[in-house]
Amino acid sequence: MSVYSKLANLFTSTPKEDVLTPPPPKEMLQLSAPKSNKAVKGAQPPSAATEYAPRYTARMHQFAGYTPAAVANILQQILAGQTERWADFSAHMMRTDTKLRSLVESLALSVASGELTIEPGDDRPVSQLAADVLIKIQQETPGWTDFLTSLLYAEQVGFAAAEHDWSLVNNVYVSTPRLVQARDIRFSQNWDTEIRVWSSEVPPDITPIDQSSIYYWANIEQSSPNRWIIHTPSRGEPPTQSGTFHTLAWIWVFKHWARLWHQTALERLAEPFIYGKVDSNSPAEVRDAMMQGLSNLNGDQVAVFESLADGSDPINIVDATSALQQSPHLAAIANYNEAYAEALVGSTLPFGGGEISGNRALAETQLKATFLPRIQAQSDRLAQTLQTYWAAPTTQLNSHLFGNEIPAIPKLSFSPSQEDVPTVTPDGINAGTVTNDELRRSQGLEPKGGEWGSRSASLATL
Repeated sequence: MSVYSKLANLFTSTPKEDVLTPPPPKEMLQLSAPKSNKAVKGAQPPSAATEYAPRYTARMHQFAGYTPAAVANILQQILAGQTERWADFSAHMMRTDTKLRSLVESLALSVASGELTIEPGDDRPVSQLAADVLIKIQQETPGWTDFLTSLLYAEQVGFAAAEHDWSLVNNVYVSTPRLVQARDIRFSQNWDTEIRVWSSEVPPDITPIDQSSIYYWANIEQSSPNRWIIHTPSRGEPPTQSGTFHTLAWIWVFKHWARLWHQTALERLAEPFIYGKVDSNSPAEVRDAMMQGLSNLNGDQVAVFESLADGSDPINIVDATSALQQSPHLAAIANYNEAYAEALVGSTLPFGGGEISGNRALAETQLKATFLPRIQAQSDRLAQTLQTYWAAPTTQLNSHLFGNEIPAIPKLSFSPSQEDVPTVTPDGINAGTVTNDELRRSQGLEPKGGEWGSRSASLATL
């Protein structure tokens, strides 16, 4: 029997279509403003509408059906722009794999927790004022880091979106963006982005089955330009092929079954197996008594047995725990974890993988050569999205704050957060201004911490 056949036999059910339960209708502020990247004086304020993008829809899942055949089918569907099952599968990967989730969240937080710089679009005072207004709005926006982290999920899945929720606060239009679920985003044949929108009114071209579950797909190119934030960090590929999870999908599948098979072995071999022997001519009563005695043994009991006629021990113990410690499944799982790190951050060293992961100096070198360039590239892509879909409409809608002048759209950039390696000089050591841990870190060594680490260093520290 082939490996694929064995895998298929383990999980025979197939994923069911998700059952969508829309949230109760809620008014959504619909905006209208020109699509130009120039701030326009007199942009229209929001007005109420009776439609909204889905928030937290209730769904039922059967994830045991992720056989190789099912995953292959999902990958074929996403290539055609059908995103629902791909989005659900990607979310399941994150929920069920601690290593994958740790790497993805570390990467996203390295970007989202970086310093956001908002600069004037040109050197006019009104453009400086526009930048100052955006800085104030950004600083007072609740959940800003969570919002950025959600958008950065697009780096793995291929796409992400949020919906502006505009409000007028002290004569200033501000938005609290709300995430759109990945399964509610799809792409048309010409790769226009479409978002599932629930509506309390039946569009004339739709025949509803249930009035409470009416939705349609809104083309963002034909929607209000101030409504959506779309993040599709394409690397020269369509958004349905650019996410890192396309590379890791099969890695996750095989790691999933390696974990399952290792768990099976753990259940079978983790406890010693005890068996007894009796003489071949022993009556059935002796055999039954031996079986009953072995069954009753526990950690608080002892037993005495006569030796067998051939002098061998009547009780034997098979301890297979050493086989678990050298399990090929664990080796495979470690290999798959390293594949995660290589795909997501470019190296296993800074994240505890590889044979020489304890070498701090080499790990920091790899960090600078692979991890930092990746988060800088992700930061640049995210800054461009925010400039287009957040800074531009916010500036346009608040044009009444800038008098008779039209400011340029502010420029956005990120400086990803990272640990600075201290620069240590002999003069600093001689002056007693360098601690033991600072000296060790400057040489690529692990700091020791504690009272010793905070003492003034000497060259003998190393």
